[in-house]
Amino acid sequence: MRERLEGGSGRVQYGDKYIQRFKALGSEQLSPEGLAWRDRALKGLQDAMEKRIHDGAAKFAELERDPEKFKDFAYDTHVDAYVKAGLFALPAQDLKTILLTPDYQDLLNPEGMKQIINAGMEARPHDMPAIAAATTSEAVRRNIQPTVEQIELEMKARMAQGWLNSGY
Repeated sequence: MRERLEGGSGRVQYGDKYIQRFKALGSEQLSPEGLAWRDRALKGLQDAMEKRIHDGAAKFAELERDPEKFKDFAYDTHVDAYVKAGLFALPAQDLKTILLTPDYQDLLNPEGMKQIINAGMEARPHDMPAIAAATTSEAVRRNIQPTVEQIELEMKARMAQGWLNSGY
């Protein structure tokens, strides 16, 4: 598909910039659930593009020749891909990272704002407990678990030192 889209208009470079930026997010930036979400969302975006191509090559070629329509189509695929990938089951830490990954000028332009608003409108009250639970779990994973593991290591080291000093 990449060969089809190479056209010098910046569409591919723009899309690749964010694909690479999201792929570069690792376990220090996203929870395990966030990493899985990223992969599902990227696949959903790819599937939406391929579906449009398969719906009619001639129509897609026409769409490619109109940069504004193509941009609208590409932007319009994002909210659906994000939500279907499980956006609203992620912890707040991941939601913040996802929101702040794009450049501000892309986030705050009319198309970016439309995506943010449309995604927000997809959130339902029943999504909030999942977000809260995931947020708590991620806070424990990032903040408490490493501290507990460090304490455990220090206790084992002190116990071993005590045994060594006692002559056992």
